[in-house]
Amino acid sequence: MRFSPHSLRALARSVAVCAGLAVLGVQPALAQQRINLPPALRATLQTSADPTARIQVTDPDGRVITDAARPSVRGEAIQLASPELRTFIVRLDEVEQMRLPAQVERVALPGGLVMPTPGDERPAWFQLTLAASPTPAVWDAALGRYVTRLWFGLRASDHADPGLVPDRPVSVRLGYVGLAAEDVEVVPLERPGLEHEREVELHFLPTTATPTLQVRSTLTSVDFALEAPARVELRPTRLDMPGFGLGTIGFAVTHVLPHGVAAPATSDMPISLMIEGGAILEPESVVIREGEMEARFSLRSSGLGEVRVSAGSAGSSASATIRQTLPLGPWLAALLGGLLGAFARGFLPQSSESPKPHGHGGRGTSRRLVEGVVVAAIAYVAAVLGVAFLGVPAAVAATEAGAFLTGALAGFAGVVLLEKLSPLSRGTEAGEPA
Repeated sequence: MRFSPHSLRALARSVAVCAGLAVLGVQPALAQQRINLPPALRATLQTSADPTARIQVTDPDGRVITDAARPSVRGEAIQLASPELRTFIVRLDEVEQMRLPAQVERVALPGGLVMPTPGDERPAWFQLTLAASPTPAVWDAALGRYVTRLWFGLRASDHADPGLVPDRPVSVRLGYVGLAAEDVEVVPLERPGLEHEREVELHFLPTTATPTLQVRSTLTSVDFALEAPARVELRPTRLDMPGFGLGTIGFAVTHVLPHGVAAPATSDMPISLMIEGGAILEPESVVIREGEMEARFSLRSSGLGEVRVSAGSAGSSASATIRQTLPLGPWLAALLGGLLGAFARGFLPQSSESPKPHGHGGRGTSRRLVEGVVVAAIAYVAAVLGVAFLGVPAAVAATEAGAFLTGALAGFAGVVLLEKLSPLSRGTEAGEPA
């Protein structure tokens, strides 16, 4: 068989075109197709001055074939040269910014998988869907996190064959920006329909004012702004205190934004206070006033063991666990202070009206030490209960150093006072007949 020069040149051009398409990863058998866009993708493109420039076409493996497919958006449809009877993906060429849908509302995300079907002029679409509840997320005080649930699924176009499924599962990956959350495994979606949706429970704590959930798949890339309400935070001055009524802890109930920054309340916020265990609230309820960021209360111990304190308002709550400990340290410090205070009294010269030494109508050292310990114990309890007759604040008296100082002052002054009040201090008057 002989070929004319014209035929050889035409054959060479065809081979060159096929080779170029093969390099692009596209089958040479291309046909112009006009495909109606799904509503989600169409609505997104209608906001752009040049919808065609925002379109990206890839194969199922993620290889970009936009140049070969030559997409062109025409009204509600896209016209492109697609491989005949071959699956491909039409998506946006940039990350879309969205908010999580309202309660239990399922939305289709921009982009989709196109599956041309034999004998049907309308190819089938598969789109990624998302539902979220609750939105905004709610605060879980036990977890110390905001909680919401996400449902991912696939939605097929209305005219698609009910038994039609994608050639391979659609994988969904989650990423986080401006928040702390547990890593979530890749979510595979194999079939369309509500019964095949996959649920993800998201526990997160914002670290910035704009927490973002990143949803990434071969079909679409979307960043969702997460919404969460302000909450209350309970901040104790410490986590343990002496038991048996000898300890007090101060608390601040603070109005904070989701990322933990204190902010003024926009209106009066009544705060309900509850305790589990032996302790006393002072007072039993507080209010964060409009324009203020916190309210304060205190907790006085009663007995030993753990006490759980909870504060709640407007759907959010916070709690803290306080340990009531045996106050051995402050008690020993107070008694030691009483001993030293009473012993120090012996270094002062006695007046002529003072009692004689023990055995001669006077008071001995042992008796002074016992008196000093007794007076120190009474003074220490009075001081931590707020009876500041020695001028030592209750918060200071509850510490080891404060207890020692209280005991020493009380031991010294108490012994002197007892000497003055003793009948022996009246000298010979004690021996006069009645």
